[in-house]
Amino acid sequence: INQLIDIRKGEYDPALLSFAGITREQLPKLVRSGEVIGHLTEAAAKELGLTTDSCLVAGAHDQYAVSLGAGAVSAGDILIGSGTCWVVTAICDKPAFDAGLSQSVAAIPGKWGSLLSLSSGGVCLDWLRKNMPEADADYAVLNDRIANVRAAEDGLFFYPFSGRSREGVNFQKATFTGLDLSHDRFHMARAVMEGVVFQALWMLESFPTKPSKEGLKLTGGASKSPVWSQLVADISGLPVRIPEVADMACVGAAILAGVGCGIYRDAAEGYRHLAVQERVIYPNPEKTAIYKPLQEQYRRIAGILGEA
Repeated sequence: INQLIDIRKGEYDPALLSFAGITREQLPKLVRSGEVIGHLTEAAAKELGLTTDSCLVAGAHDQYAVSLGAGAVSAGDILIGSGTCWVVTAICDKPAFDAGLSQSVAAIPGKWGSLLSLSSGGVCLDWLRKNMPEADADYAVLNDRIANVRAAEDGLFFYPFSGRSREGVNFQKATFTGLDLSHDRFHMARAVMEGVVFQALWMLESFPTKPSKEGLKLTGGASKSPVWSQLVADISGLPVRIPEVADMACVGAAILAGVGCGIYRDAAEGYRHLAVQERVIYPNPEKTAIYKPLQEQYRRIAGILGEA
């Protein structure tokens, strides 16, 4: 349904409906996130063990629900969601249709969101773990073993597949470069972590919205890794704020439900009431200085790989 909407007007697009052979009457009424849709039918209420007084409230795209739950509610707030894929989401005051990014109305009234996905990310590390000896594949062991090894600093880089840079370089296949006989599986694991961060931050440069002084918010699997979360801070040179609740989309959905039911005046008030505690990872200035030229080297090699 989203693909049939003119998000500038908040209405179904007549040309798209005509092309698809669909009429407005065949589609549901459009409402914004946090608006009441209706109440449960008797059959649904019975099946769920609820009453017909239960209110149905419009939710949001999962990344925008995560953004709301994590407190990315103002222009300049940027969230990196790290899972199977990594998704960079920026909240802004106006859309950026010419930036080549996915645009959407955010869960916060009056705000817009820009979104760009790296379809690999966490899945690359999972692939490597599945091909490691079982004793080494445990995340705690992996984080401990790679904490003090060098990858990019030793010329070893990893390029995740389907990466997209500001210059439009795409990688249909993942690649290690600089691999030699001195490297083992732990060097490769660290290279994967560094490469995904290099790529995500390169993607971020495509956004007209720039990070605020508060830094970046990080959710998902990488936020549970002390090494990976520190790499995001060190390579970006920014504080990284990590909510201490795993399922932030559920928190965002709860806020929207509260708005729809009249418990909260708006989503911002809902966040203030349901705000979860967060920990902050600060960059190590010495590491940031080391990684700056390595980022540039990563991008130079990316240009060569993109031409191959």
